[in-house]
Amino acid sequence: MQRHLRETERKKRERGRDEKPEIHQGSSRPVPVVPQGVSEWRPPGALTEGERRGVDVVDLLRHLNLTLFSWMVKEADLSFVLELDGPWTVFAPSDEALTTIPRDAFTQIVSRQPFLRRLVSYHLAPGRHVSASFRQNLRLPTLHAGHGLMMSYYTDGPAAQRWVAGGSVVTALDQRASNGVVHVLDRVLYPPYGDLPTTLSLSPILTGFTSLLSHRPDVLSLLSGPGPLTLFVPSDAAMYNTSLPNDPDDLDAAWIRAHVVEGAWYSSGFSNTWPLVSLGNHTLATHVSTNQDKSTVNDVLITYADITASNGVLHVLQSPLFTPT
Repeated sequence: MQRHLRETERKKRERGRDEKPEIHQGSSRPVPVVPQGVSEWRPPGALTEGERRGVDVVDLLRHLNLTLFSWMVKEADLSFVLELDGPWTVFAPSDEALTTIPRDAFTQIVSRQPFLRRLVSYHLAPGRHVSASFRQNLRLPTLHAGHGLMMSYYTDGPAAQRWVAGGSVVTALDQRASNGVVHVLDRVLYPPYGDLPTTLSLSPILTGFTSLLSHRPDVLSLLSGPGPLTLFVPSDAAMYNTSLPNDPDDLDAAWIRAHVVEGAWYSSGFSNTWPLVSLGNHTLATHVSTNQDKSTVNDVLITYADITASNGVLHVLQSPLFTPT
C-alpha cells in the first residue's frame, strides 16, 4: 500500500513538475475583500458546497486561482500530505501577494527545497479551523514543527474588523474543501526562528539592544516567556546615536520596558486613533500612512516591521522611543 501511494505521488509530481506558472511581478489582479460580518466569501463562479464534496484542498487552491501557492505546495513535496483525509487548514497567499516578492528573492526561495518546505509548512495547520473558531491571540499549530501561527483581530487600523494571521490580513475566509478549509492571505508568512530574544540575537543590526538584555535578566526572562508581546527595537545605528550610559548595568530596566507592549501588534493593527500602552506605562501613538507604506510610533519611523517571533512580533526603529534617564 505504501509503495502504491509513493508511486502515485511520484507520477503526479512528474506530471506537474513542468507546470511552473509564469510570474508577473506587479500583477494588478485585485485581492478579494471579505465584507464585514460575512464569514464565508465566494468568488464569482466558485464551486458550491455540494460540488466541493469531492474537491480536496489541493484542488481547491487551483479552483480559487491560487496558482503560485498551489505550485509551491507541489514543489515542496507537500501535495501528497494535503490529499490525505486530514482535515487541513491552508492559509494561502494570493498570487498578488506572491508577486510582490522581488523576483530574485522569490527564485532563491523556490530553488532551496528545504527552505521552501519550511515556508510552505508554516502556512498549513492540522485540523479544520474555520473563522468561527478563531479567537484573539490564538496560536494554531502548523506543520512547521514547534511554531504556531498567531491569530489577531483588530478593531481599528488598516485591518479593522478583519482577522490577521501572523501579520497577514485574511482577505477571504472559510473556502471549504472535502478535507479542510482554505483562507486567503494578502502577504506571505515567514516562519519564526525562535522567541523574541532568539530573533534579536540572529539580527546583525540589533546587537546593541541584544547586549543590553544580557545585563537585564528580569527583562530577558519576560521576553522569553509565553507572551504574546510586541517589541519596538532601536537599530544599532539608532543606539549609536543615542546617549546611553557607559555601563549597561546603569541603564534602567524601565527604559527597555517602555519599548514593550502586551499582545501581538502587527502594523496591520496600528491605529491612528487609539494609542498603545507599554509595559512601562508609556503612551505609544502609532500612525500608518494612507498607502500603508510607512508606519511610525511616537513619530519614530519603523524601518523594518512585522518580524514574527514564536511569542510575539518585533519592529525595528530608526531611533529609541525615549531618551534614557
